[in-house]
Amino acid sequence: MNNFDYIYNKQPIDISFPNFKNENWRYINLRDLKKELNQSQSIKGKLNVLKNQNIDAHIMINDEAIFLKNKLPNEISVDIISPDQISTIDQEIKNKIGNIAKIDDYFVLENTKEFNQLVLIGIDGNLDCIFNIDINISKKANFKNRYFIYSKQGSTSSMQINFHNSASYVNSLFEFYIQDRSDIKLICVNNGRDSIDIINYWFEINKQANLDVTFISLGSEKILKNDIRIDLIGENAKADIGGLYIPKINSLVDYNLKINHLFKKTLSNQFFRGILGEYSRASFTGLVKIAEGCDGSKSEQANNNLLLSDKAYIKSDPQLEIYCDEVECSHGSTIGQFDNDALFYLCSRGIPQKYAQKMLLEAFYIDILNRIDIPKIKSMVENNLV
Repeated sequence: MNNFDYIYNKQPIDISFPNFKNENWRYINLRDLKKELNQSQSIKGKLNVLKNQNIDAHIMINDEAIFLKNKLPNEISVDIISPDQISTIDQEIKNKIGNIAKIDDYFVLENTKEFNQLVLIGIDGNLDCIFNIDINISKKANFKNRYFIYSKQGSTSSMQINFHNSASYVNSLFEFYIQDRSDIKLICVNNGRDSIDIINYWFEINKQANLDVTFISLGSEKILKNDIRIDLIGENAKADIGGLYIPKINSLVDYNLKINHLFKKTLSNQFFRGILGEYSRASFTGLVKIAEGCDGSKSEQANNNLLLSDKAYIKSDPQLEIYCDEVECSHGSTIGQFDNDALFYLCSRGIPQKYAQKMLLEAFYIDILNRIDIPKIKSMVENNLV
């Protein structure tokens, strides 16, 4: 039997490796990507699951093991299960696994076929701390990890997912099932080195539920691809998404977002900012789709980019698809250079040039950091701009 038997009770479908005609992959050098993947070595078998109270995160995953803190918050349950154990879990959750994430892409298919363990996280109640997950894969490993996070009705929680992968290929897939009247605040931080990280996030947001998620991308990955899919399926469901990306030299960051308004009076906001230096590259594609009958829905989308070098590259493509009349929507994109006039003005007032540049950059990105208010992440951003 294979993973498809355990999840869908059927054989895998066939999706080819992406090509340049695929909209979702048009900004990535697919020939180089395929070459890198062929050189990586898959992690075979299950990782050991170990208890360790001395780890900084609640869950830490590396090449050799999955570490769990001995004592987890009372509102959190964590189970590490193999695909053949999926049939033993709660029927409502079982029916959602593999059905929030749609198999519409080669790498989603690859993850579904080949993951060895599922990290199942349940939230029940009001969590008063940030639940941390650290992922650190190295050694040219080829690692496919999968997560299912569900928030029970009326629950509130904060979660931070940190990627510190180096010289590896990681294909991660997250499914979030956010039940009625529950709130999740999520922070996703990418700070890898020489890695290829392909990460799929899939969210189902139900009636009067709220998702607040912020993406911070700071590393020197060869390729970082964040694909984000959000379905708003209940009245007054809300998604508020922000992000900041600062790729380093020779790095590529690709964000591809699709938000589906599938019920009336749903709300979404997207607010992403990018700062690109010499020989760094980024692309942003954001699609908001409001289905027929979803009157009273609202959506705002903005992507602003600052180029610090004429050798930097950015492609920005905000999109709207609206199939009903009574909605409020806006979208926009800007790409600009550093404001030398503002820099000259500050310097003429006696502010040293180094600090004047820092002030102008901070004014550009501070709205994103104010969403999360975590000093450590602010320091990481500042250090990335030195």
